[in-house]
Amino acid sequence: MWMRAARRRVYRGLALSCGFDLSPEDATFFDQNQSYDRGFTATHLVNWLVTALYGPRREDREARAAMVCEFAEGKPPEGIPEQAATVITRYAPIAAAMSAFMRAFQQASRSTPYPDEEIRRQLGGRAMRREDRSPVGAYLVRSVSYAQSLFGYVR
Repeated sequence: MWMRAARRRVYRGLALSCGFDLSPEDATFFDQNQSYDRGFTATHLVNWLVTALYGPRREDREARAAMVCEFAEGKPPEGIPEQAATVITRYAPIAAAMSAFMRAFQQASRSTPYPDEEIRRQLGGRAMRREDRSPVGAYLVRSVSYAQSLFGYVR
């Protein structure tokens, strides 16, 4: 993780933006973790939909993780709106891989390598590129706005 200050705000993240002047170490880190923000966004969206539509409590991460793994392995989501099922089906493999990484990172070893190549492959090669020079946060805003427009009734 790295921290950068922009004006009076401090931003902390793995690959929040390439718009900062990066040290060689930060540039290497950024290159090796380009898919993190998009993978995290997809994971958050899938976890939010599964929790909202299937009912496991937010605290019951193991039950939710098991459901996401089933969807990632090909079990079709049932009994929910078609658009939500499409989103879950598309992004469940990313959510399962990201969640496995996060659990290993938090519970096993802080030196657990981030699976950038796997996540990037599942994203269809769509990862932040240094030359984009725009924060991935815009992707998050678009994703959340899209989800709210589809599933605004879900609390």
